Amino acid sequence: MSTSNPPHHLMKPTMPSNESSFFQHKRRSCHVYIKSSSPFNETNDETNLNFLRHKNTTLELIRPNTTVTRTYEVDGIFTSSPKDYYQEKIQPCVLESLKNSCNLLLWSFGTRQTGKTRILFGSKHSDDKNESDDGWIDQIALDINQQYSTKSEIKEEEGGGTIEKVIVSMSYVCITADDAEQAYDCLSSSAKPLTRIRQDTASSNIFYLERTTQVVVQDLQDIQYLLQTGSVFERIELNEKRVHRLITFTVYKCFTNGDVVSFVLQAMDLSGADRPTNTTTQAKGGTATAAQRRQQPQRLKTRPLQRKNKEDKTLRAISRIIDGLSNGDQHIPYRDSKLTRLACRGFEYENDTTINLAVIGISAVEESMYDEACAMMEFGKKIRSIDSKKKENKKTGTGADISLTNRVNDLNSAKERVMNLSDKCGYPTNTEQTLTSSD
Repeated sequence: MSTSNPPHHLMKPTMPSNESSFFQHKRRSCHVYIKSSSPFNETNDETNLNFLRHKNTTLELIRPNTTVTRTYEVDGIFTSSPKDYYQEKIQPCVLESLKNSCNLLLWSFGTRQTGKTRILFGSKHSDDKNESDDGWIDQIALDINQQYSTKSEIKEEEGGGTIEKVIVSMSYVCITADDAEQAYDCLSSSAKPLTRIRQDTASSNIFYLERTTQVVVQDLQDIQYLLQTGSVFERIELNEKRVHRLITFTVYKCFTNGDVVSFVLQAMDLSGADRPTNTTTQAKGGTATAAQRRQQPQRLKTRPLQRKNKEDKTLRAISRIIDGLSNGDQHIPYRDSKLTRLACRGFEYENDTTINLAVIGISAVEESMYDEACAMMEFGKKIRSIDSKKKENKKTGTGADISLTNRVNDLNSAKERVMNLSDKCGYPTNTEQTLTSSD
């Protein structure tokens, strides 16, 4: 195991000419993990519980005490046995990424206390010392180790070249879930935040934190040791902070002709957000009376500013990115937060070859979680609509052309209304040529 930093980017993977045959699985998929306080009845892949029902890949949310139902289609639903689900749904995509040298982003989000962190990290972030189980990141590490054994030279034909050796490096970064976005290197002995994020000079789609520890790993034991080291750092240095986690495996394929291809496999765990309540604006003594509010106008005015500093800048940035991709916007705000810059390759920054796997954690413990579950599923719906939106834009034109056409139509409508108003008032009108998109 070495801490020497290999170059961030040597040669970008090329997009295969036949993209459909290259991606045997969906490039972008959305999976749902459901947490419940009671065991599910999963006979025939069907579940019924209070406000939630699911069968196969269809999820239904029923508003409590009503018959209002929302239906969502996803790529997979699981309530238990994350390891079995990984082998069935996630592992084929990981192996495809390793074989074809394409970037992969596996990320989880949802409400708090749904168990999504444990799915990725296993028992490393659990308070129960008696339990010991591996998470999906351990499974990814095992797949990497089995695919690229560094004990002997690898002789494998790929794209007309022969691979001589493979180098794998790993980094572990945590970023606070607030407006400050303090970044910490969990593989470093220093608890000082990393302040500067840099862009690679050789490629516009690679960002990295300055002085981040990037460790070259030799085998599975090295990776497991680093994961344990990072979790210990979190418990000691970041115990009181809500953080987002980003694990990055950078793979360098070295060919006999001197070429080197690099790509990344990233696992991103987004911290869940609490639902805001009216009590957050009240003083300790409870609900303030009208007289008390008049006596303390300045104190009440500063409360919104205090809450603003606690807002999660990362989650807001990711929401804007998904909105932009699902709407087919020309500009996607990847640079709005540190974490989105570090993980931008997983969101197809600069049209990178990417496999994106989203895992939504929702809770079915209480009916009060209905609104949160709906919000999470609406977000997942946008993720699944990105590919179809791109196909639609290819058929109907780019987003800029559509926006310009709509603007011209609005101007023509406004012009017609002005002419009608001028005729009613008796003023002469100047009939100009109708505007077109070429104008």
